[in-house]
Amino acid sequence: RIAAEEGNPPLGWMSPWVNQSAQTPDLLAEAGLRYTLDWPMDDQPIRMQTAHGPLWALPYARPTNDISALHGARMPPRQWVETLFDAFDGMLEMSRRRPLVFNLSLHPYLIGHAHRLKPFRPFLEHLAAHRREVWITQPRHILKHVEALNHAGLL
Repeated sequence: RIAAEEGNPPLGWMSPWVNQSAQTPDLLAEAGLRYTLDWPMDDQPIRMQTAHGPLWALPYARPTNDISALHGARMPPRQWVETLFDAFDGMLEMSRRRPLVFNLSLHPYLIGHAHRLKPFRPFLEHLAAHRREVWITQPRHILKHVEALNHAGLL
């Protein structure tokens, strides 16, 4: 249905609440999906082998996710934004030695309130100020990049 409506089938998957069974990676690969966001164990994509071929685990950091911080940890918005600044700046410095993925997941029903948007806007400006140093993109583009690197033998 997604392919019919969007023109392309989905490339990736994220289980509800980033929760899955031991069989999920095999089922995803069998269904033709090429990445998952369910394994937040690294800041770089990781190629996993399943019974049905490779499946990429793309970074999905929970500390920078608004639902984990604002809802789950009940972190005040300004504290969460301070965490974003520290995480981004720290990873930007570390990325000078090796590429990293800084994940920022936003949910409109959380971030969309004025009391959360106001402290968040300076962080968006900070990201924009670094747009020549970072690649602001989506998981499907990260997938295509790492697949190309892997195909070229660079991973």
